[in-house]
Amino acid sequence: MPSLPPRSATCGEFGSARRSRTVTPARALSASSRVSSALLHEEGLIGPIAGRGWVVVERSSASGVVGLLPRYRQIAAELRAAIEEGRLWAGAALPREAGLIARYAVSRATVRQALAVLEPDGLITTHPGEGRYVRVR
Repeated sequence: MPSLPPRSATCGEFGSARRSRTVTPARALSASSRVSSALLHEEGLIGPIAGRGWVVVERSSASGVVGLLPRYRQIAAELRAAIEEGRLWAGAALPREAGLIARYAVSRATVRQALAVLEPDGLITTHPGEGRYVRVR
């Protein structure tokens, strides 16, 4: 989930002090970015996440997920949708971690978090040394 740069990074990019009282490129950009952020937020393209700042709203047609979800929850929602729609049937092996990492361009920890969401819900089961499979109901 791409995020917008913090003001401190913008100030550093333009070589100005963050607390400067003079009008600097960073200060001008900061003022215009607040207006831009408000417009993008009104259009539903970005939104705030506590502790992360403004982030781009993900729109996934595969799972119908629209919103400000952490990346691992988005991946879990897409896998859940694939299981519920029958694209991954009971007893089928889930893609390997390496495949999910490449497909979603995320870290191994993010993939593991996504899979950890599905296991307690009874959708998948883990067989150590073999992989993860869609649980037979």
